[in-house]
Amino acid sequence: MLPRERDAVLGRMRGWAVKRAAGLLPPDEVEDAAQVATLAVWDALGRLRPGVDPWPFLVMVARGALLRHAGRFYARPRPVGAGSEVPTRYDTTEAAALDLVEHPAIRTALAQLAPRERAAVVLVDMCDMRPDDASRLLGLSPRAGALRQARRRAHAKLRDSLAHLQEVAT
Repeated sequence: MLPRERDAVLGRMRGWAVKRAAGLLPPDEVEDAAQVATLAVWDALGRLRPGVDPWPFLVMVARGALLRHAGRFYARPRPVGAGSEVPTRYDTTEAAALDLVEHPAIRTALAQLAPRERAAVVLVDMCDMRPDDASRLLGLSPRAGALRQARRRAHAKLRDSLAHLQEVAT
């Protein structure tokens, strides 16, 4: 591949990565994610076969790099609120997600969910991730509806577990 062609492909992939990362990550993290995806594409350019359209392969490489970056980003611990202590380390991502919840009854109800149900609720409902991106991050087919089913089951269990809170509030 000629340097001019290579630069054109990298520029196109960078634009693609910025658009996709903008829907997956917060604005201050988009540039880093696009750079990670562009570097992954740069590394993959040497594996291209001559005479074959490189775009599908490079999109797959960039998508994988973006999802790995998003997974690492969402696995990092976050502060609970202003002035709160930031935990230095969690044993699992689920422990980090549970630490975001301050109410003990809600924390207990989330802890009782199955791991896939808890991940679906945390990613989509608490972290505002789009369902199709969350299903890809969890390794599920976005079209199969496994994430939607996991969220429905989790919402039903949470409703049952937390019904006493609603009665107290009214």
